[in-house]
Amino acid sequence: DGASVGAGGYTISVTCAPLECIPSAATIDCATSGLAGSNTQDGWTDAHDSYGCGGDTPGREFMYTFVSTVDGDVTVTLDIGDPRTDLDLFILEDTGAGCTVGNCVKASMTRLDEILSFEASIGTTYYVVVDRGGVPGSRGDYAITVECDAPPDGGPPDDLRHRLGYLPQDFGV
Repeated sequence: DGASVGAGGYTISVTCAPLECIPSAATIDCATSGLAGSNTQDGWTDAHDSYGCGGDTPGREFMYTFVSTVDGDVTVTLDIGDPRTDLDLFILEDTGAGCTVGNCVKASMTRLDEILSFEASIGTTYYVVVDRGGVPGSRGDYAITVECDAPPDGGPPDDLRHRLGYLPQDFGV
């Protein structure tokens, strides 16, 4: 039709919200020891292949919510019963925007038991992600344990105790 299209420089800008996680209803705390799980249980999603640290993990994931009651080291151990089961472990921090996959604090992606230690801040929410890893069809059981530095003076401050729903007798007060 004789129309011509002019050529010239242009810019396209796209801003996307951070990719949100889908945490399960499961919570863990500093007293969690040997909590049994299986990557065939209900609540696993297949929404994320990367968390911002570690490598790609194309398998399904299960996310536990953990609110720190300590300022200090927290160690999360994922005991894997069968060495043919490939499970990876990630720690994500809620920096105020909820659970977003780009807020990865630490990752462990071995073919053995996974152990991660990180510096936690009291009152901060973290998401502990168990991911099926890169082996297609990898299925199996695991146990998760959380160990925390001892809180000062026998427990978290009163305002945090209240927010977390602890009662004074929980800390011998």
